[in-house]
Amino acid sequence: MARDLIGVNLGRYQVVELVGRGGMASVYRAHDPRLSRQVAVKVPHPHLASDPDFSARFLREARAVAALRHPNIVQVFDFGEEGDTTFMVMELIEGPTLATVLAEQARLATPLGPGDVVVLGSAMGSAIDYAAARGMIHRDIKPSNIILEGGVRPVLTDYGIARILGATTHTVAGVVVGSAHYMSPEQAQALPLDARSDLYSLAVVLFEALAGRVPFDADTTMAILTQHMTVPAPSVRSYNPSIPAGFDPVLTKALAKVPADRYQDGAQLAEALHAAIRGPSQTAGHSVEDAAALQTTAGGTRVDLPVQAPSIPAAAEPAAAPQAPVWHPNGGPTAPGRRAGARRMPTWALLLAALAVIGALTAVIILATRNGGETTTTVAAAEEQERLAEADALLWGGQILDASTQYLAILQANPSFAPAHRQLGIAYYMMSDSDYQAETQLHIATEALPDDAVAAAFLGQTISRRQRDRRATDFTEAERWLRRAVQLDEKSELPHAFLAEMLAAAGRTEGAQQEAETALALNSTSSWAQFGAGITHAFADEWDQALPFYTQAVVLNPSWPHLYPALIEALRYAGSYEEALEYCATLQKLGQGYEAEALADKAFTLKDAGDTQGAIEAFNASLAIDDTDDYTHWGLGSLLYREGSCPEALPHLQRAAALAPAEPAYHAWAAWCLLELQQYDEARAAAQKALDLDPANEDAQGVLEELDKLGV
Repeated sequence: MARDLIGVNLGRYQVVELVGRGGMASVYRAHDPRLSRQVAVKVPHPHLASDPDFSARFLREARAVAALRHPNIVQVFDFGEEGDTTFMVMELIEGPTLATVLAEQARLATPLGPGDVVVLGSAMGSAIDYAAARGMIHRDIKPSNIILEGGVRPVLTDYGIARILGATTHTVAGVVVGSAHYMSPEQAQALPLDARSDLYSLAVVLFEALAGRVPFDADTTMAILTQHMTVPAPSVRSYNPSIPAGFDPVLTKALAKVPADRYQDGAQLAEALHAAIRGPSQTAGHSVEDAAALQTTAGGTRVDLPVQAPSIPAAAEPAAAPQAPVWHPNGGPTAPGRRAGARRMPTWALLLAALAVIGALTAVIILATRNGGETTTTVAAAEEQERLAEADALLWGGQILDASTQYLAILQANPSFAPAHRQLGIAYYMMSDSDYQAETQLHIATEALPDDAVAAAFLGQTISRRQRDRRATDFTEAERWLRRAVQLDEKSELPHAFLAEMLAAAGRTEGAQQEAETALALNSTSSWAQFGAGITHAFADEWDQALPFYTQAVVLNPSWPHLYPALIEALRYAGSYEEALEYCATLQKLGQGYEAEALADKAFTLKDAGDTQGAIEAFNASLAIDDTDDYTHWGLGSLLYREGSCPEALPHLQRAAALAPAEPAYHAWAAWCLLELQQYDEARAAAQKALDLDPANEDAQGVLEELDKLGV
């Protein structure tokens, strides 16, 4: 029987509630008082922990998994023992499992779209390649081990767990450990495994996502395993004819019985998936002939080119949205906080090309650097420098997407060319919502270039922004990288500007102001320095003081799209609606993946200016481009709610809550809307969810009070 650990301390971690229970362990939500954050704690079941060797294996695997640092692999923070209880501490991922999503899709008879599946396969393939390069095989990839953070980012859990179970005395010799529906033929036969087994399991998951069912099914486990070993994979289009024809040969190869006949790494699988959705005549941004022309056998030289300043940082947004008018008797819920510097959820179009290549680059650069940075296929050093300079010119000229394509071409020819990894990371950082791709590339760059201040600064800034997007309060790692960047280059304004932003986000106002002043003193003509000063004031709600700095940054670099949302936001708060709309139009013309954000900013500006119909049209236009931004859905939903159109408002408020389940205000807004629609049980559930996230949420408390008055 499982132990009740609620209220118990495991080391310094205070167990709060049971999150889930699996075949091996229970997972609890816990509080880390030292870092003031919520974590997940995995505790093995007592019958497993009774094995005298189990704890040693468990802790050994925890130590190995803790070394994995990939945006699509759950991060292990700590592990230890408390009395006879062994535990592992991990990041707490808020969101449904892929199994839950697929079950709902099956119920509605609507499989995932091909674009979603390409992104899923590319991200998971990248994670598999990364772990395999470090000697880790998962052995149990399945939908229930993939969590969709915020309903979007796929994160793979339970690395090392299958190996622990496979070694325990509670398993019978010759019996395989894993899930039959997702098991590779070699795993079904208890043969030695490598990453190609994990890729087979991933292919089963992708087949299920597209077809609405697994490729092999039967009444018994042995019958399912026999099918994996002997029966050819069915056509996925026989179950879903609407998907592009290219998916059939891709999944047929990915599900080959013999490992040598499959894709040999996740990058190959991702490239094939990307080609399947593009169609047979297109490529990922360049022709096969162009790629071949980049291949030579000359020796490569690693050249560290400096980042050219000034350039514009990513968009900042205010700490709180304007209070929306409300119409119901209790005054209505308050607006959710819009975090300064927050980024919108990614559009699939931007991610497809990026994710299709990242897996290969991540694995290859690690292997290449271990071998002294030598590769068999590389362009000549002079040509690399020339191509890098051309890409940099595009990047600093505002052509971010074209620059990223150039960097990818360089790295396909020479994956060990670390400066291109750094610059690609910067390009992803400057794109709309590619922080996870940026962090991956910058980690590679800092590993190969440990004394590079620019790489360290951008890595610290990317980690800081990711923490803010997740509403986390722990900036320890981000600050460590930024302080290192300062040490590496004391005369650069860049890390000081980033430090100002990070410290402001952490509420350390005095330190933020000091760093902003230092950045300006070092280079007042730098957009980074101007932006750092502006966002420091923005986090303090000093919009009039933020506005001149934001404006100056745009004047310095008018071709960069990334600063405009911050300036537009400041103008909105200052009531300068006409000027804000002019900048919205400019941002839309600049493009570079910011079209949806420009329309959303226009919508919020029109909403604040009182143009309800114009705002509704702009919101809908934004969502037609990108349906995955929670704040835009809230903006439209709250506007419709204010206009008394609850039936039209509710889907947007619920969508916002599904996209950002950790935001209590979204649940509170949905609760009020459900209350108005007399859907009392659903209203109570939404209000309770808001209170679970924020016990002091007055709006949710108001819903419950109204329900109690009604006696429902």
